[in-house]
Amino acid sequence: MLDGETIKSGAAKVCDECHVDVLTRLGVLRSGAGYYVGTTCECGPYSRESGYYRTSAEAEAALTSGSYGRGEAPGGALAVWLVRGSHEMNPDYLPTEAMDELEKDLKP
Repeated sequence: MLDGETIKSGAAKVCDECHVDVLTRLGVLRSGAGYYVGTTCECGPYSRESGYYRTSAEAEAALTSGSYGRGEAPGGALAVWLVRGSHEMNPDYLPTEAMDELEKDLKP
C-alpha cells in the first residue's frame, strides 16, 4: 500500500472535485474483485480501506467490528453504510459516537 492510498495513510478526507467529506460515506462497496470497506463521494468510489472479502456479510462484519485494514487493523466502532450499486447510499445506522471514533482513529 502506498502513502495516501487510504484515508488512514494520508488520502484527503474531502474530495477535491465534488468537495464531499468522505468520512461520512464509509461503507461496504463491491467491485469485480469482491466486497470491501471503502469510501465514496459524488464522483464515485473514493478509497478502498480494506482488503477484499468474498461476501458482503463478511465485509459488513469487518466494518462493524473495525477489524478491517490494509496492512494494519484499525480499531473502533464505525458507522455502517451499505452501498448498493455505485452511488445509492442507505444510511441505516449513523451514530455520532461512531463518527467521532472514526475521525479519532484516522488522525495521524
